[in-house]
Amino acid sequence: MIVDGDNHVPIVTTITGEPTHFGGNGFQFYATPGEQLYIPDTTLIPLWLEAEGNVGEILDVYLHFAGAGLSDRDAIAVMAFLNDGQVPLYQGSDPYLPLYVKQRMGRWQTILTQLRLPDEPGVYDFYILVRADAFALQQNFMATETSSRIRVQVR
Repeated sequence: MIVDGDNHVPIVTTITGEPTHFGGNGFQFYATPGEQLYIPDTTLIPLWLEAEGNVGEILDVYLHFAGAGLSDRDAIAVMAFLNDGQVPLYQGSDPYLPLYVKQRMGRWQTILTQLRLPDEPGVYDFYILVRADAFALQQNFMATETSSRIRVQVR
């Protein structure tokens, strides 16, 4: 445990993201509740830690991808999980399990998806896992990323 002088654990709410540096086979992925990736006039990306909604409600999930070392033909597999069980992401009214996204080289790509909240009230653990080279013959775990875990309160 890391503790500061007042015995309070520092809470991390942002990370630094460089939009133009992907170096080597680098791949970056973030999930946000809104379309904006950066805090205005900064290179800070707010961490998405909490969400809330009513049972069965649709929650917007914006996916942001960028990378180098992959070709424009490579597909990204996007998988969503609630309490460690895989759930579909929606594009319009169509569910995808997983959702495949075409990679665009060297620039940010933002895609709006939706998550249908559970039919039972409670607190859920939500996260997204992505594979940047979904159909590669060799396993390259350097191209696998996860979002932060998001606490979802369903009323």
